[in-house]
Amino acid sequence: MKARRAFIVSCVLMISGCYAFYSQVRIVEINGSKGSVVYFRIENRANNETSLSLTEDPDPCRSPDRSKDFVFRTLDPIAYYEVEGDRVDIYTPNSVSAPKDSVRAMQVEIHELTPVEYRSFKENRPAKLQLLQLGLGSESHSCSPKSPEPTDWAAW
Repeated sequence: MKARRAFIVSCVLMISGCYAFYSQVRIVEINGSKGSVVYFRIENRANNETSLSLTEDPDPCRSPDRSKDFVFRTLDPIAYYEVEGDRVDIYTPNSVSAPKDSVRAMQVEIHELTPVEYRSFKENRPAKLQLLQLGLGSESHSCSPKSPEPTDWAAW
């Protein structure tokens, strides 16, 4: 009886420990005027960490690749964006890592704002700019990474 209880407890602990590696991902599609598409990828991990990237790949479970994707370097990603033709302008108070091979589907312009600029920008932003909503909603996907990798802050 004790062995069975110990086995059940260890299984529950193992399953709950594995849950820490799962994440919920939402993809926000950004359409250009000539059929070009890029995607914001918003990922909420089980450890209360949120990441944001801009990619050409619609696969919600693919991890961001700094050689191909724009990666927002922050624990609290905020972004306003505007699409005009095949160009997307992104305004953010966060540092953004631009890919070596830039996103080709659309021209992407990143405007990194200082905290003072961001406060003024928020108060006086043009109405046509959209705030990227970070909530997951019903269209989110559950993903489990193939091999969990810690955030490599030193590489940034």
